[in-house]
Amino acid sequence: MSLLSLAQRRLSIVMILIAGGILAQVLRTSTAAIAPDLMRDIGFSPDALGVLTGVFFLAQALMQIPVGILIDRFGGRLTISGLYTIAVVGALIFAVAETFSGLTLARVLMAIGISGAIIGAFVVLESWFSSEKLPQMAALQISAGQIGVLLATAPLAFASELFGWRNVFFGLSIITAVMVLSIFSTLRDAPPGQPASTSKHESLKENLNGVLAVFRNRYAPFFFVMVFVANPLVVCVLTLLGGPFLFDTYQLGAVERGHVLFGMGVTAMLSPLLFGQLQRWFSIRQLVRGGAVYAAAICLGLALMPSAPLWLTSLLMIMLGFSGGYAVLIFTDGRRYFPAHLAGRSMTALNMAQMSGMAAIQFVAGFFLSFFPVTTSGHPSPLAYRATFVLLAMIVLSAYLVYRRIPPLTTRPG
Repeated sequence: MSLLSLAQRRLSIVMILIAGGILAQVLRTSTAAIAPDLMRDIGFSPDALGVLTGVFFLAQALMQIPVGILIDRFGGRLTISGLYTIAVVGALIFAVAETFSGLTLARVLMAIGISGAIIGAFVVLESWFSSEKLPQMAALQISAGQIGVLLATAPLAFASELFGWRNVFFGLSIITAVMVLSIFSTLRDAPPGQPASTSKHESLKENLNGVLAVFRNRYAPFFFVMVFVANPLVVCVLTLLGGPFLFDTYQLGAVERGHVLFGMGVTAMLSPLLFGQLQRWFSIRQLVRGGAVYAAAICLGLALMPSAPLWLTSLLMIMLGFSGGYAVLIFTDGRRYFPAHLAGRSMTALNMAQMSGMAAIQFVAGFFLSFFPVTTSGHPSPLAYRATFVLLAMIVLSAYLVYRRIPPLTTRPG
């Protein structure tokens, strides 16, 4: 195979993985745009919508270990395309469901269907690109995939208004089916002449022992702690603290708050790509340290300037979005510390730690806010928000102090 055709093959694989990542994000965040329609047509309460959203992330978290076993046993091509087939069924059920239980089942199936999209893509990219290029390609795939988050907001809401939300999900089921065929026909687990690293010879018991081996790895806790905090801190501010903070401190309306949070969302989308490019000039450890210190400094800035003008606070929050992208470097750094045959299981374990961190840090921040007296209107006081930003800064710095103690790696585990 010529160099040009190999380059073309790499490009086609990157593009199909990006397309899969975009679709995964659309399916994940699609209910936000159609929430009013669900409340009107199905009679949902806000609590029910919360359950519908939460069960998706819970199902994804629970699927990470099985996905790791599947990737290691069958490779990324079969695993990703096979799981997306389940997402097709989920989207179809969502389109016709008339009850809360039916819609919940559909969301669980969609969550299972996209549960291998990110880590499966990472494992495939590792086979096709050198260790020097891998962080940049992984960052590109993750950043580009965030386009799906934007598509699942105003564009999906417009489509829902134009065609109805049920027809939108019929359309998504067709798009997902096309994605299954595209992944199966285009994706390859390794370049021509290079064997794919799979564990087809392992029994189920050996597969499960491999999972235990990942968690028993002496290096694992260092990476788990850092990835538990890196991107989840940004998600916490973006989805939990940011809106109420802007409302209670500056009395911003929904549109004005939305502008600030949209800006933060855009920088969060670009952040992995930025850190992937910076890896050309700095080591991964330097960038992780810089990202952690940068996030802590902005949180402290938000905490220690109680009378900051709105433009400065808005700028700091938007800049905070840039900090979470170093999480992708933790994945690429951690990959070297696990044996090659545990590629899928080690990456999904790290992803499970990251998803758990997203839930845990929001719970801790919300619980911490409740310790402070509320204002006469019943909302948290500015002091409560300032203290919570200090807490977030301390959390990320503490995680880095653990991460930096990773023992040096002389040779990659066999």
